[in-house]
Amino acid sequence: MLPCEQDRPDVARKRRFWKRYQANIDPTRLVFIDETWAKTNMTRTHGRCRKGERLRARVPHGHWKTLTFLAALRHDRITGGTQELPG
Repeated sequence: MLPCEQDRPDVARKRRFWKRYQANIDPTRLVFIDETWAKTNMTRTHGRCRKGERLRARVPHGHWKTLTFLAALRHDRITGGTQELPG
C-alpha cells in the first residue's frame, strides 16, 4: 500500500523537487540527532526449559530506571558524545 496523497499533483511536484534538491546537499554537513532508551526492568516474562520442568531464573528487583542515550551522528563518526540522561 502507498499513501494516496502521493497521487496529488502538489505532492508529486514537491517530491520531484526534493529528489533534485538532494543532489545539492553536502552529506559532510549533515548531523542527525539520535535518541534511544533502555529500561532496567526489561526482564523476560517467558523462557524455555525441558517439557514438564519448571523454569527457574533470577531477575533484578528493586528500583528501576529508564536510561536515555543521545548521539549526534555524522556521515563518518559520532560526535558530541553519547549521554545518559535520567528519566
